[in-house]
Amino acid sequence: MARRPVVLSAAAVVVFVGCLTVGAWWVSPPVASAAEGDAPASAAVARRRPITIGTVTVHARDVVAVVRPADQVVGTTVYVGRPGQAIQAITIRDAREAAAAFDALWNNNAVTKDPGDDDAQRPLTRMMPKDPAGERRTATLICNVDRVLAIHADPANRVARVFFDKPSSDPLLQPNGQEREFLEIRSVRDEADTVLAAYRASLYTK
Repeated sequence: MARRPVVLSAAAVVVFVGCLTVGAWWVSPPVASAAEGDAPASAAVARRRPITIGTVTVHARDVVAVVRPADQVVGTTVYVGRPGQAIQAITIRDAREAAAAFDALWNNNAVTKDPGDDDAQRPLTRMMPKDPAGERRTATLICNVDRVLAIHADPANRVARVFFDKPSSDPLLQPNGQEREFLEIRSVRDEADTVLAAYRASLYTK
C-alpha cells in the first residue's frame, strides 16, 4: 500500500506531459518550407507593391490609362480610378519628365504586357501591336483593357474615342484640359489606328 501513491503520481506526470505535447502542436502547427509556400508568397507580395509613374505613385491595378498625346505638347496624363467610380486625371507637364515616365511604364514588364498576352498579374497593356522591328513612333496609350468598354473609330476626323467603365455623369478630363465622356486619341502618325488594332488583338488572349 505504501507504493500506490507513487505509481499514481507517475501516471499523472505522463498524462500531464502528453497534454503539453499535444497542446504545443495545436498552438504551433508545422511551418511550410520555402519550396512549398515562400516563393509564391514573395511573388504575390511583389505584385501588390505600388509603382511609380514619374512623380505619381499608385497601385498598378488602379491605373486606368496613361496617355502621351501624339503631339506631346501637354505632357503625359495618368488616369486613376476603381471600377464603378469616377476617374481622375493627373498630368505630368514637364516634357522630359513626361516622356521618361511614359517610357518607363511602357518598358515595365512586371505590370505591362503586349496585346493578347494572357497574364492577369500584369494589368496594363501596351496599346500597340507588337512590332518585330521595335517601331514605337505611334506609342501613345497604355491602359487596363479590362476597364475599356469600347473604342469608337472616327476615320473622317482621324481619331479614336476610348470609353471606360465609369459613371456616365462624370466627365473625363482630356490631356488638353477639355472635359468629355471619353478619351480621345488623335492621329499624327496613325496613333488612332494603332490603338484600335491593339484593342482588337487584346480581345483574343494567347
